[in-house]
Amino acid sequence: MALPHGRLSGLSEPIAAFISLEHGVDYDALDNQPVDLLFALLVPEESTEEHLRILASLAAMFSDPRLCQALRECSNGQQCLDRIQHWDSEQQLSA
Repeated sequence: MALPHGRLSGLSEPIAAFISLEHGVDYDALDNQPVDLLFALLVPEESTEEHLRILASLAAMFSDPRLCQALRECSNGQQCLDRIQHWDSEQQLSA
């Protein structure tokens, strides 16, 4: 899992993209494993606190091996979006 991120002037709200690759790529990951899931994030340049808050949420979300496996098993973008959007409520149900 990789979380490339940054701030961009002229942006009015955060934007993101999720990418699931069929074959992992070398991303110089800490665990030296190929990366097959990427979540790219851009936030407005002045949104430092929001940027950190979103990154913390994403780090928690994508450290869940069940979510990562579920995303790998999705057959289309809508399924991926549904998994990501409902992750928190699913966490509450399994706690």
